[in-house]
Amino acid sequence: MKILVLGSGMQGRACSFDLLKNPALLELTIADASPESLASAKKFLKSRKARFRLIDASDPGLVRILAEGCDVIVSCVPYFFNLGLAKAAIDARAHF
Repeated sequence: MKILVLGSGMQGRACSFDLLKNPALLELTIADASPESLASAKKFLKSRKARFRLIDASDPGLVRILAEGCDVIVSCVPYFFNLGLAKAAIDARAHF
């Protein structure tokens, strides 16, 4: 299973921490627009299964490209991004 988590703040880190415990997880991509937040999440999570990508969740087109091949997209970003992200998930054929 491949999962994309959007947002590497406190909620995104907590979600990623739990997901990384699942033995069925092959790859977890954590994406955020903040390099500082991504660096902090990388230091906290310390997993070879985790990938970190600098991307702005306000651009559904970029999210769709990043979501290609993912089974699930998890939104840990502000709620007002979710409509565009849901459409990106549908286009990428991923659960949201």
